[in-house]
Amino acid sequence: YDVQGRLKEIINWKKAISSPPDPEQDAVSHYSYGYDYDYQISDWKKKGYRTSMIENVYGDTPVTRNEQYYYDSLYQLTKSNYADIPVEHSWAYDSIGNRLSQTTAPDSSISYSYYKINSSNNSQLLRHDGSACYIWDKNGNLLCMKAETNPDYCPDEDKPHDVNGCPSQLLHSGDALYTWDKEDRLIHLQWYENGLTHNTYYYYDFNGNRFKKVVDGLTTTYIYHNEDIIKEIGPLTYRYVHGPGIDEPAFLCANDACSNPFYYFADGLGSIRQIVDNSNNSNIENQYRYGSWGELDDPFIRSENINNPFAFTAKEFAENENYFYRWRYYKSYLAKFISKDILLNNPSNAFSYTKNCPLIFIDPYGTQEIKNGCLYEAWRPADPKNIDKTKCKERNRKVFPKWKLVFIRREFIPKERCQCFFRQIGCFGIIKLWCDITCLRNSYPL
Repeated sequence: YDVQGRLKEIINWKKAISSPPDPEQDAVSHYSYGYDYDYQISDWKKKGYRTSMIENVYGDTPVTRNEQYYYDSLYQLTKSNYADIPVEHSWAYDSIGNRLSQTTAPDSSISYSYYKINSSNNSQLLRHDGSACYIWDKNGNLLCMKAETNPDYCPDEDKPHDVNGCPSQLLHSGDALYTWDKEDRLIHLQWYENGLTHNTYYYYDFNGNRFKKVVDGLTTTYIYHNEDIIKEIGPLTYRYVHGPGIDEPAFLCANDACSNPFYYFADGLGSIRQIVDNSNNSNIENQYRYGSWGELDDPFIRSENINNPFAFTAKEFAENENYFYRWRYYKSYLAKFISKDILLNNPSNAFSYTKNCPLIFIDPYGTQEIKNGCLYEAWRPADPKNIDKTKCKERNRKVFPKWKLVFIRREFIPKERCQCFFRQIGCFGIIKLWCDITCLRNSYPL
């Protein structure tokens, strides 16, 4: 870390290292990060955001990967340059944070359109992304995707809930149907891929943990300790051991005895980059390289020899390119969640991921972005140099489990319990939040 507490380097060592250790001989991977101007000498508009990453992966075929990041005045990510590929992606946004375009240098671009409010202003509901139409229910949950390159064949701009726009049959790659329960949890997903229609059913316990899924008839059951999966029982059985924080998988085992574990190596965002075996040489079994938003499709890398559910920010990579973020599901290629934020921490855009700043923030529950262990903007000292990270992390560990418990049955929360909850998080500087959950859900237009 530097003197301001910003992460500068991570070195993931092999099981056996020399003395003194040499990164090129004894490390599996090495990450170095650069930031914008120092707080002590720069304009206060400079927040110490991450502007570069160099990744070195060692072994029989060592590689070096170089990435640079650029932001607008609101610190929304506007460009990522993957210099070693070479590929450059850039993004533009409207005034409420909706992504309007993605450009891939030199000559590829995608335009995004949204349903309208009062026939002129963009809502937060995506209508078309260049390859599919999107239709939503009245609670802000994605109902379906219909493969279509021409936005003129999507529902009218003032009809985001027109179910007649959903495909009657799933016949094309990109077609998908989503079913939600009364608590706005995804319970059934159908999608078309590689010439086949696939079905997945999801089941949740009273804590909101997804304890079972059935994918094309194959059942996988999960056992949890608090928020962390510690055992997966399906066609094969795996055990998982985690670190002290949230979303910190440490190693996995292919049997209960755990005689030959595989170890997780992560980058500075907590995303899983390598999984290595238990040999002294720590051979790489799985390897991942993400786009800035968590993308794993070409030109990025997902190379796997063993089963692994955890990927970008150590979240579960689910079916039809959805990441499971506990309360919500996230599509990395859209940089959006596919359901509305029940807490409305970002009321101007209840679907955006980490306020369009995915390289410095994480979102453990799909409800609130966190920077350096702190709740961003909900609690932040006037002088960023004086953040007490220890206290901030302690507070977050106490608060987040209560968030989860409070919103398990959100239509039935007693008013007194809700008031107690908001008093508990008052130390974060939140002045006022709706206690009536129905009012909270509908207090801002979609």
